Amino acid sequence: MISKSFGNKRKTKTITFCSGKGGVGKSVITANMAAALSDNGSSVLVFDSVDGLPNQHIIFGVEPPIRLSSVMSGKVDAESALFRVRENLSLIVDSPLEISEFEESVLNLDDILSELKSSDKHEYIFIDTKSGLNEQLISFCLMSDLIVIMITDEPTSLLDAYGLIKILINFTPSKNIVILVNNVIDSEDADEVSQKLNLATGKFLNTQLDLLGFIPYSRNIRLSIQSQELLIDKYNFDESSNAIRNIVNVIEKKYFRFNNLDTVNSNENEGS
Repeated sequence: MISKSFGNKRKTKTITFCSGKGGVGKSVITANMAAALSDNGSSVLVFDSVDGLPNQHIIFGVEPPIRLSSVMSGKVDAESALFRVRENLSLIVDSPLEISEFEESVLNLDDILSELKSSDKHEYIFIDTKSGLNEQLISFCLMSDLIVIMITDEPTSLLDAYGLIKILINFTPSKNIVILVNNVIDSEDADEVSQKLNLATGKFLNTQLDLLGFIPYSRNIRLSIQSQELLIDKYNFDESSNAIRNIVNVIEKKYFRFNNLDTVNSNENEGS
């Protein structure tokens, strides 16, 4: 027998996107992955947690009238601040620094995220975070089902990612952490980059992380940013667009759908 809690298909799954250093393309890829997942029919919310310096609305080319700062000050509830970007996809972002710094907070981001998760109105919440390690990131990771660490083939990216992983595995199981390699030539290049990181984590942390996938280099990514249009919309047949859709399919099938199937079977066994 399937429990009622599992029978609710809207049970929210939370994915935190993070990186050891800035400039690896995390926010752009997060936005495009969220849109690709929503195109598959899933209800997705993008939670831009970068207080004072949000950029998800810029990537999507929209200006939400209500921001996170208003929610944190208690002026409105979280649902009122959600901005519908397209069918099945919503966005919540903070105000620019010069506005948000004057708002006195009575709620924190954890409170707001918990409220949005508990509503079960979205099948997925994608959290875009500040680069680097901070207390807020750890808190988000504790609340997440999957943690995606984005890296590139740069020594500083790999070093900072290693430092991030070293801390995170003290708070969350390593099986919940995966690697996403951005801006590489091909799959062979991506494998080499992920192996470099896993060589270090395996030797010093006794941890090996799954490679979620890779995004190949494309000049169209920069062009899409400049035009404030999503890559998967403006350059639908671009190799990077196809890679993003493939990664989204892996997330659905490998990290959630199969886990859900196991849960169903477990509940059926318990009820038999």
